Amino acid sequence: MGATPEIAVIDDGHGMDPEMIRLSVVWGGTHREDDREGYGRYGYGLPSASVSQGRRFTVYSKVEGGEWHEVTLDVDDIGSGKYSDGNRAIVIPPSTPGDPPSWVTRYVETTREGEPLTQGTIVVIEKLDKLTWKTKVALERKLLEHFGITYRNLLRSVNIFVNGTKVQGLDPLFLTPGY
Repeated sequence: MGATPEIAVIDDGHGMDPEMIRLSVVWGGTHREDDREGYGRYGYGLPSASVSQGRRFTVYSKVEGGEWHEVTLDVDDIGSGKYSDGNRAIVIPPSTPGDPPSWVTRYVETTREGEPLTQGTIVVIEKLDKLTWKTKVALERKLLEHFGITYRNLLRSVNIFVNGTKVQGLDPLFLTPGY
C-alpha cells in the first residue's frame, strides 16, 4: 500500500506563540481585528483553505528561540463530537509541544541547504478529498499558475515556492510590463 498523500505549506516567517497556534485553527480566530495592514485580519483563511482540500490539518509553529508546538483539527472528529463542550459549542484544545513530520523536516533541510527552520509555521493537510489534480506534476503546474496570478503583486516583496520551484508573477490581462 502506498503512502497517504499529504500537503505541507511551509512559511519561514516569525512563527506563532502557542496560544496563537490554537487561535489559527479556529474560524474567526485572530489577533489582528483592527489591523488594516497585510493579510490575516479576519481569521478565516488558514482553516478555510485547509479544509477546502482535506478533512484534517495540523498547524506547527515556533517563534525564534522557542520550541515547536502543534494543534490538529479533524473535521470528522468535529462531526463525532470530539471537540464538543457538551453544549453544542466546538472547543479547540490548546497547542501542545510537537515536531513537524520527518518528511517535512527533510524537505526543509534539503531546500535550505541543511539549515532547519529556526522559526516559522508549517500546515500539514491530510485526508485529502478535494484535490482536483490527482498527480504531483499536474498539481505543481496548477499551483504555480494559480499562485502566480493570485499573488503577482505580493511576489515583488516575497518568494513563494511550489516543491522547490519559484512562483513567477502572471498577469492574466497582460497589462503589467514584464509579466
